[in-house]
Formats: sequence, structure tokens, C-alpha cells
Amino acid sequence: MMHRGVALSRIDPDNPPKIFRNSEWQADTFASFLMMPADLLANSSMHAAPTDFGVSFEAASARRADMKKA
Repeated sequence: MMHRGVALSRIDPDNPPKIFRNSEWQADTFASFLMMPADLLANSSMHAAPTDFGVSFEAASARRADMKKA
């Protein structure tokens, strides 16, 4: 949705982009915000989050860690 009209590109391993310009990071971050809204995730226990949101334990843990940074 964000990169319409952009040709398929590959990351140059010798010159990687800054993390916020990396399309994989952008897609993962977008998906985590969409699938695990902060207000709902904050009210869910860590053990219930994977089931509540249909994500892996690792994804829920990473989203919670990101929420603590903000």
C-alpha cells in the first residue's frame, strides 16, 4: 500500500538501508500495529496474547517490548 509504482528491488548486502527504510521492517511494524493494537494488547496477559490476537508468542513479546520503548 505504501510503495505503489516502485519496481521490485533487492537490498544490497554491502550497503544495507537504514532500518526504517527497510521494506521488511516496515511491513512487520505495520502488521504488528494492525494485529495487536496497543490499547488491547496492554489489557491482555502475555500468555493469552498469542491466542487473543492470533500471533506467535515471539511476535507478541516483540510488540510489547516496542510499546515499552515509546
